[in-house]
Amino acid sequence: MNPTILPDTFLSCIDAKDRLPMGKSGLTAGECDEKFLRKRERDLRNQVIGYLRIREIEFCTARTDKRSRMTVGWPDITCAIGGYPVAFELKSATGKLSPEQELCHAKMLKNGWNVFVVKSLGQVVDLVNKFKTP
Repeated sequence: MNPTILPDTFLSCIDAKDRLPMGKSGLTAGECDEKFLRKRERDLRNQVIGYLRIREIEFCTARTDKRSRMTVGWPDITCAIGGYPVAFELKSATGKLSPEQELCHAKMLKNGWNVFVVKSLGQVVDLVNKFKTP
């Protein structure tokens, strides 16, 4: 059975909670995009965490299965590499910082943190190599 594709103009007239039983068919195009971007960021997060563990770098990150109690705007992963405080904000290819993230990152930079917005594991590898002492 193929799901019926309903136009966004129709779906947006229905409360999101009422569309839940419809599954994927009940999502607007914007909601589908958001869901996809969240998955991409979650995949990147898992890759970065795996890499940091391989390099034996201790890090701090909030759980993703519950509402975070971290400071609003706090980067996704924080750690110390080679004696330097480093923070990674993980974003998908098209992801952008929220105003709260921009403010928090600016304050962290002012206090001596090295804060990076990364969109790939390769960027993290390059940054770790830059800070990691042999």
